[in-house]
Amino acid sequence: MKSLGTQNGLYTIYWSALHGFRAGDGCPDALVELLDCPEVNAKMEHVANGGPSAAHVGDLVPGVRVVAFSQGSDPTSRRECDVVVAVRGDLLQQLDPQTQETASLPMSEVMCRMACLGQWAWTREQDVIRARDDLIATFSEQLSESYEHISLLLYVGRFMNHVTNPLMVIQTVAQEVRRTMKYGWLAMVMLPDRGAAQSLAGSTTVIGDMPCSRHLLDRACAEYARVHPADAWTRVVGMDDPTLGAIAQSEILIEPVTHRGRTVGMVVCGNKGGRKSAIDSVDIQILDAVADLLGVFHDNLRRHEDQVAMFLGTVGSLTAAIDAKDAYTKGHSERVAWGARELALAIGLDEQAADRARLAGLLHDIGKIGVPESVLTKKGRLTEGEFDLIKRHPRIGFDILRGIPSLEDVLPGVLHHHERWDGKGYPTGAAGEEISLLGRILAVADVFDALSSDRAYRKALARDQVLAEIERSSGTHFDPRMARAFLGLDFSEFDRLLRLGSGEGPAAQRPAA
Repeated sequence: MKSLGTQNGLYTIYWSALHGFRAGDGCPDALVELLDCPEVNAKMEHVANGGPSAAHVGDLVPGVRVVAFSQGSDPTSRRECDVVVAVRGDLLQQLDPQTQETASLPMSEVMCRMACLGQWAWTREQDVIRARDDLIATFSEQLSESYEHISLLLYVGRFMNHVTNPLMVIQTVAQEVRRTMKYGWLAMVMLPDRGAAQSLAGSTTVIGDMPCSRHLLDRACAEYARVHPADAWTRVVGMDDPTLGAIAQSEILIEPVTHRGRTVGMVVCGNKGGRKSAIDSVDIQILDAVADLLGVFHDNLRRHEDQVAMFLGTVGSLTAAIDAKDAYTKGHSERVAWGARELALAIGLDEQAADRARLAGLLHDIGKIGVPESVLTKKGRLTEGEFDLIKRHPRIGFDILRGIPSLEDVLPGVLHHHERWDGKGYPTGAAGEEISLLGRILAVADVFDALSSDRAYRKALARDQVLAEIERSSGTHFDPRMARAFLGLDFSEFDRLLRLGSGEGPAAQRPAA
């Protein structure tokens, strides 16, 4: 950088971490000596390490003001600077008496004022740049948060029709809401006896480290719902609240989950983290939207449960009508359904598959509608023609049910429940694993109940005789895996159902189908 000389009161000074200050052309040596002190060198060290965008704003020493600086010849090390300074007039006269003989002193004063004005403008520019950068950073963060919030609502929305495993849905949604909204803990509490769906009523799902026991939270939420029964509320609750605030140990946000205008549950979250630790309007809006979606999910779940109850009630009526055709088979379908479900669980099927096996058990004999009662209730040995009529009932049942889409998966069980592992069964003569899994399950459960019950042509066998027959028929009549698993079941519930069917149990309503 070329020296600016003394005619305008500005000087160039060179500085390096190794050599300190050196005077530029025309720069008084006394100025270098004035600046060469630990405090000023520390300032220059800071400026040099900051790179081209850094500067010391203000006086290096009283009367010597920085106008500008540039990086030296070694920009990678950032250890050298070219510094332009303005020197106040009275100090300039002390440092360089020759200035008294020139007419430049007033100009020097002007330049110092201009230097101060330039520094002020430079400082203001830096403030504007920083404010702009802060605004951009804030906007970017808000945009990122908005994207996360929209993604959260879309994510929750995907579960609105997943009504077959509602507790899994609540657990998954709770985890995602807590992660996105950055709360220390979040709980979804479904109240008992408030009209909540049967599969959710009384359940509490907690994600994170809650500051109190689940029992305390459940009790406090029930009390809060009693005091605030309507659905038109969202609460930011402080620790001074006597119901929930007293147990939360932090400010909490509560949002109701409603069904037909009535609070059936609530979402409670507290100990907010992240950049903003205080609950704000965005949190309220997001949780309100999540609670609305959960309300839709709950409504769908209630409708699903009502439809299932109606369907199973209809199935129960049909099976009862079938069993009523023969006084000796009262409760048979219910007991086969029990055995099918328990066997399905014993061989490792999940709850949903086990429930379908139970449904197949309830429906397996529906084809007996097409068999004359005289044949079903005949005492003694059937003729060949009568037995042919009996053998038609699996196919009749299959044909009756196959027009119902929701029963498509249980049809193989209805068709195959009289097939044998060795291929000597009916109606198709399938063998081994050609027989559907439900058919192999029902075959064991059906024979077990038949041998355990009184029939028109014989009395029931003792339990040890029945189990011995199941074991003897493994590999011929039954799939060996099914027979082996069935022998290990607990039959106490079967015995209770058997007593109800025979009229020996208490006068009570038949178990729900």
